[in-house]
Amino acid sequence: MIPQIPISLDRQGYFVRGEERIIPVGASYWPASCGFQMWREWPETEIKQDLDYLVSLSMNTVRFFLRWEDFEPAPEQYSAIMFDRLTMFLDWCQTRGLFAQVVIFTPVAHATQTGPAWKGDRNFYSDPFMLQRSLEFARKVAATCAPYAVGMLGFDIGHNLSKLPDCDSASPATIRKWSKDIASALRAVCTSALVTCGNGIDQITKDTGWRLGEIGGCQYQTMHGSNWPSDHCVNIDGMMDAFSHSLIPFYTEIARSFGPVMLQDISIRPSIGGKQPEAFLRSILNASWDAGANGFLWCLLRDIPTIGPASTHHPINGNIGLLDETGAVKPGLQYFVDFAHTVAELGRPRISTNFVGIYLPKHFYPRDNPENCSNTPVDVIRSAVMANYHLRKIGYETHIVRGDKPINPRLRTIFVTGANLRPDEAVALTEWVESGGRLIWHGPDPLNWGPEYCKLLGARPVDYRAATEVIVPFNGLEWKFDSFPRNLRVQVDSLTCNFLASDDRGVPVVLRNSLGTGAVICALPKIDESAAAITHLPLSRDRCTTWYEGM
Repeated sequence: MIPQIPISLDRQGYFVRGEERIIPVGASYWPASCGFQMWREWPETEIKQDLDYLVSLSMNTVRFFLRWEDFEPAPEQYSAIMFDRLTMFLDWCQTRGLFAQVVIFTPVAHATQTGPAWKGDRNFYSDPFMLQRSLEFARKVAATCAPYAVGMLGFDIGHNLSKLPDCDSASPATIRKWSKDIASALRAVCTSALVTCGNGIDQITKDTGWRLGEIGGCQYQTMHGSNWPSDHCVNIDGMMDAFSHSLIPFYTEIARSFGPVMLQDISIRPSIGGKQPEAFLRSILNASWDAGANGFLWCLLRDIPTIGPASTHHPINGNIGLLDETGAVKPGLQYFVDFAHTVAELGRPRISTNFVGIYLPKHFYPRDNPENCSNTPVDVIRSAVMANYHLRKIGYETHIVRGDKPINPRLRTIFVTGANLRPDEAVALTEWVESGGRLIWHGPDPLNWGPEYCKLLGARPVDYRAATEVIVPFNGLEWKFDSFPRNLRVQVDSLTCNFLASDDRGVPVVLRNSLGTGAVICALPKIDESAAAITHLPLSRDRCTTWYEGM
């Protein structure tokens, strides 16, 4: 039995129960026999055996999903049978010492759309009727969970809510309020329960309204981790490629800069290989721990059906379970179990005193945000991903520096990777450089190049040239660039800077400016965009490391 002490988060964002450190490791769950029809079919023996399997693997957490249409088949008409089954499931978890994390809303699961038919065309977030039904359902679930709340990991408001089409027609403020209202409803009943919302990379590469740092009412964030190429903002070349290994830990690092983060939905497709999944997992799990992840959950304990009413939309999505049909861990996935056994012994990550800060601009979510100067999440993150990979390849430790926060004066180096910065951000960076900081900047924004940029970079724009391919000799190699901020190839004159490299037409491309006791080195093209175009070509991609090394 779990001691009667609720799980909470400590000041560093890790789970604790009293004085005991808790690292959730486990899996999400649907039964193999019936998948999404779990609550209707209710295969008791199978469910209990699967929970026993989790315990036998030394896992401590199970994440499971409610289907709203099963529990509230008609508005204001709750199924007593389904809530009784929820009670049974929570009791089975508690008697086995498993931390339960209940996902309340599951409108998108494994590429399958679910949800009550009575929703109709109403918007999930903005429609008053849907909000009222959501709040009532959350309260009903919380009341059922209340006797077990101390032994739970808490509530997950919803799985992949950022993927709902409803996000497009609901404002970010509406989504933020919806999340806050649901979380408040849950904690009004279960006062000690932790609340999160299970979203993935959409939080940082798109502006769906589910924004890091703005998810109302949640005490910690989640990041999903997948090797599926379309889940990423850059091309990847399989699980054996070191570049693909860098992505999930870096997404975790970005989320961690906004607060505690759990790596909640780890998946590999296909999950039937051997050396490829193992190489991938050995790299991303340890690196994600170093990035600050406070828990690790596999996306599915068992495969779910590929034929029949409970099937996934695409069969490949049903082949991501941790266990095979005999209950054995699949070849190649054993390292996840091994990691789960040892992660509790790992020391908490320590940040060195000499790292490179990768800069996130003050505003990169554009919707309803007039202060955003044409940044888009996917462009910002894609460029940051490139810098992170190449800097780490050289041997630097990297961490996120947020433009909406004061710069730590002890930080020595910041890399701005093609983001458009507001004048006030340039002023803050100028003050930091003057006190001894080293700023590296790719692709400064020509439309924001006013007095603040002139002082920081020591140069002024004098012309705009055609944004055609240029050849630049730098750090012993020749480079071709055809990507420029706002599709403008700016030409500059020096105010206080020195030019270090010019293109094949004699136009300066790389400049260096001394400022106080610090310095700025700047390349005018969007270097990271050019690097991102060849991520799937390892030899060409890794040649780019020489550029970053030179900067």
